[in-house]
Amino acid sequence: MSKRTPFDPDRLPSFTMSGTDLPLQKAEALREAYKRHSSELVTIDEQQGKLLLVMLGVFSAGATLLASGKGDSTCKMTWIVQLGLTIITFALLWVWIWFSLERHNYRQAVRDLLVRCELALGFYAKDAYLQGDALYTKEEVKFPSKGTFMLGTHLFIVVLAGVGFTLVLWSPQLSRLHYCPAH
Repeated sequence: MSKRTPFDPDRLPSFTMSGTDLPLQKAEALREAYKRHSSELVTIDEQQGKLLLVMLGVFSAGATLLASGKGDSTCKMTWIVQLGLTIITFALLWVWIWFSLERHNYRQAVRDLLVRCELALGFYAKDAYLQGDALYTKEEVKFPSKGTFMLGTHLFIVVLAGVGFTLVLWSPQLSRLHYCPAH
């Protein structure tokens, strides 16, 4: 997350670069920065979504493969193989958690930069864009701190898939119940 002090919605900066006081080069630079930050925010979310699908695919394909072969008496997995796959699973989960936390912190930093551009462009200033009102409310200043639910959901889904894979890996009784031949 950004190391900057969070904005206090009750103490918005009075200086903005809106209106006629704004030098053309600074206004254009702010607009370009805003576009770049908006685009980066979309990229961050797309990267997170793609890796989420890859992680879910790995665990579900592995669990499907293991469950389909466990009923076959010719293919018994040794505990060493199970231990190795468990270590790989926990390593993947650790990388996933680390990556998700990094992406979340980066997302918050980019959101902070967006809010700073909005402040400089005068989006929060009364009468700058709307007569008698501000374009954005003080609530939008809290935008950088949003998104924790998305982080928690992504972490929960993949950890749950990893736990499910581990259960299939270590629980031949469950897979035999599921793939029990008809009598």
